[in-house]
Amino acid sequence: MRTRPEHFKADPSHASSDSFALRVIPALRYSCRRFHPYLDSLGMGRSSVNGQLDLLLLGSLGAGETHGYALIARIHERSGERLELQEGSVYPALHKLEAAGWVASRWAQDAGGRRRVYALTTPGHTELARRTEEWKGFSTAVWGVLGVAS
Repeated sequence: MRTRPEHFKADPSHASSDSFALRVIPALRYSCRRFHPYLDSLGMGRSSVNGQLDLLLLGSLGAGETHGYALIARIHERSGERLELQEGSVYPALHKLEAAGWVASRWAQDAGGRRRVYALTTPGHTELARRTEEWKGFSTAVWGVLGVAS
């Protein structure tokens, strides 16, 4: 198993009663194979994206059911081609979301063969709304600190 560099390890001394910050900025493995220079210039490294992978997947599935590869392409397109996720990160995250009951999957046959198709469940829509509101609050707070109107 690959280990993270020391500077990526979570520091429990920085923990607060607000666990949201710990979920938003986790020290996790990289989830992008190619990262857009624009996001790098903003200081938003791959770990920033990985910390939001569940939200990105839930949000993309909110647009309708699809199979994993098309989901990756949808996120790439909707991000202005700034995010290119790895299948090796997306599929385990989808399985985790399915285990939580937020995503359901089924096998479907199409011209490309048999594929697993993923869709949001009713609890998944609720979780997406909750996380979207959390993200809005967090981003508004960051923009406020930076002195930029959101």
